[in-house]
Amino acid sequence: MPLSGEVLIVDDTPENLQVLSAILRAEGLNARLAPHGAFALASVQARLPDLVLLDVHMPGLDGFETCRRLRDDPATCAVPVLFLSASDTAEERVAAFTAGGLDFISKPFNAAEVVARVSTHLTLARLRRELALANTKLAGCVRDEQAQRLLVERLAADRQVRLDLALDAAGMGIWALAGDGAGIVCDAEACALLGCAPTMSGGWAEFAAGFAAEDRARLEAAWQAGRHRGQPFECEGWWQAAGDRRRIRIRGRSAGPGEQGMLGLVWNVTREHGFQARLAQSEKLESLGRMAGGLAHDFNNHLAVLVGNFELLDAAVGRVPGVRRRLDTIDRTITAATALVRSLLTFARRRTVEMEVIRPTALLGDLHEMLASVLGRQIRVVREADDDALVVEASREQLQNALLNLCVNARDAMPEGGELTLGAAEVAIVSEHCRICGEEITGSFVSISVRDTGAGIPFSLQERIFEPFFTTKAEGQGTGLGLAAVAGCVTTHHGHLLLDSTPGGGSCFRILLPLAQAAVGDGSAGAGSGAATAVGRKAMAAMGAMG
Repeated sequence: MPLSGEVLIVDDTPENLQVLSAILRAEGLNARLAPHGAFALASVQARLPDLVLLDVHMPGLDGFETCRRLRDDPATCAVPVLFLSASDTAEERVAAFTAGGLDFISKPFNAAEVVARVSTHLTLARLRRELALANTKLAGCVRDEQAQRLLVERLAADRQVRLDLALDAAGMGIWALAGDGAGIVCDAEACALLGCAPTMSGGWAEFAAGFAAEDRARLEAAWQAGRHRGQPFECEGWWQAAGDRRRIRIRGRSAGPGEQGMLGLVWNVTREHGFQARLAQSEKLESLGRMAGGLAHDFNNHLAVLVGNFELLDAAVGRVPGVRRRLDTIDRTITAATALVRSLLTFARRRTVEMEVIRPTALLGDLHEMLASVLGRQIRVVREADDDALVVEASREQLQNALLNLCVNARDAMPEGGELTLGAAEVAIVSEHCRICGEEITGSFVSISVRDTGAGIPFSLQERIFEPFFTTKAEGQGTGLGLAAVAGCVTTHHGHLLLDSTPGGGSCFRILLPLAQAAVGDGSAGAGSGAATAVGRKAMAAMGAMG
């Protein structure tokens, strides 16, 4: 294979220059000639050769010094230098390599040896150049790859920040089910939402066990469908964590059909669920209110006829012994019907409510005296209200009826007896949710409470107990309007209602009303007499019928 390249021959003997140039040109190389070291340095600066054949012993600059100067110049330091010398001593060879030479050719030289050594070093020089170029390109590629990696990492970090911000704003957490289905890992937000440790070793079974029993079958069906079909699933239910019951929605997707691994989101939808429930209830109440108002109006007309005729009968034959008992039965029925009509009209908001400033302690005093005589010995009535400075602006009739309804429900929750506690106090509420309007409550209120030691209310029913006509009593024992009337009273007074109840642990209803600053009217204290007790019996009978 013919050689290519340019060789600079430096020798102070003209015959050597002619012979060497002839040998190299015969191999296809371009030969340049330099008679001494200074000329060689100038020639290299003018045009860089591919290789230098350099004689050692020359006048002026010898070969060693010329080579050192080539090596000291960054522009020429990479040019291969092969020394030529008639003296073949070890010291001279060491000096040649120390100066920066790559090879040493002894004189008289053999043409084939010269060609072989020149060819080898030209090839090595070419390979070094190609390797340097490849390294330069590789370094550029590495720099580009590093730049791209940094860009991708920045983009990934930016997307992660955006995702974290979005998840944080949405109140969402991330959970992941391991590929073997043996454990679930939750991020910090999911742990906070669920009140759980970052790792749940029981896997899906332990995760699903955190939901209320009535939601697990639906949740399991959705998860199984998503797991076997490799499709996303979404489900929600009630989650019990750290004594707090909240509505949780989960969304997840498996890696593929039959795969155990899954990744998903979890977030709190308690407020959303409450808004939807209140919207549905509001629409229901609106239609029921129109119906209740019409029924109450017509029924009230018929009731007026009954009351008028009853009064005529009572005046005519009220003292006849055999008739008196039946008249009393009619009287109690009319009283119950009147209370029912009053509740219907209040529910339909067709009655004008007269507000006055009253003392809750006085109201509860009258109620305590009445209840103590009509509930029986099996229920102990306790009053925890001694702050006479507390005043609220309220409808005495509505508030008393609401409390009576709560007391009737408490009585029914304690068929074997128990303790009923009536309380009134100023309270500071921090971040609690009203059971009527669903709003978060914070501030100071007057709390009027009714607490019992009865059976408690199941969690699954607590959302429905204020719905009109919803009752858990047997047919014919209640209309389901008792707690609906309580809710109407609370709404009318721009108040709130809190409920603390656990199955088997009793119930406590707290009506929260704004503090009033005005003076109390003369009628703040109740009669507290036998007449009040008689009225109380009738009222209790009426309230019991309302359920």
